[in-house]
Amino acid sequence: MKIRFFVVLGFFFILCFVASAQEQESSGSLNKLVRENLKLPSPELFDGNKGRVILSLKVTEEGLPDSVFLAQSASESFDAESLRVMELIIQNWDPTFLENRPSGDEYLLVFSFYSQIGKPDYTDTQGLIEKFIKKEKFEKAFDLINQEIEENPFNWKNYATRSEIYRLMGKTEDSQRDFMTAKQIKKKVLVSAEVKAFGVPRPITKPGTIVGISRN
Repeated sequence: MKIRFFVVLGFFFILCFVASAQEQESSGSLNKLVRENLKLPSPELFDGNKGRVILSLKVTEEGLPDSVFLAQSASESFDAESLRVMELIIQNWDPTFLENRPSGDEYLLVFSFYSQIGKPDYTDTQGLIEKFIKKEKFEKAFDLINQEIEENPFNWKNYATRSEIYRLMGKTEDSQRDFMTAKQIKKKVLVSAEVKAFGVPRPITKPGTIVGISRN
C-alpha cells in the first residue's frame, strides 16, 4: 500500500493506493506494474466521485494478450485511465503475469477509484480486522470484513479473511463457501486495484507545492 501527501491547487489531501495481487508480489509482477502507474484522474479528484472499471482480457494459447473488452464502465475519465494502464500492461506483457493460470482463457482486471476529499482520516481497515481477530472479537471483525467485501467484491483476500472468521466462529459451512469463492475469484481476476483520495481542504500560501511524501 502506498500513501502520499500532496498539495494541489491550494488543497491538502492524502492519496492512498491499494493493489491486491492474486499472489505474493514479485519485482516483475503485474501488480507492481499497476501499482506504479494507476492514478486517480484529476477531473474526479474534488468531485467526491467513485467508480469501478472492469476489463476482460483474452489470452491466447501461447500466453499472449489477444483482445480487451470493457466489461463494466464507470465514467469517461475512469475508463480512460483504466484503458491507459491496460495499454501499458500489454506493452510490457510477460506470460508470468498469469501466475500459473492456464493460457487460452479470459481474465478480469478490476480498477476501483474513490475520491473522498473532506474525509481527513485514512483508516487501516485490514489492520483493525487483524487486531479484532487476535483479540477474539470476531463479531467486530466480521462487520468490518463485510464492509470491505461490499466495497470491493473482486478482492479474493477479503473472502479468505471472512472464511477464517467464520471458521473461528464455528460456522464451518459458511467458511467453506467463502473459501471456494476466494478460490474462484483468485482464478479469474488477475489484479484488483484501488486508488483513493482523502483529505480536508486547507489553504496554503503557495498552491501546487508538495509538502511531503510518505510511502510504505
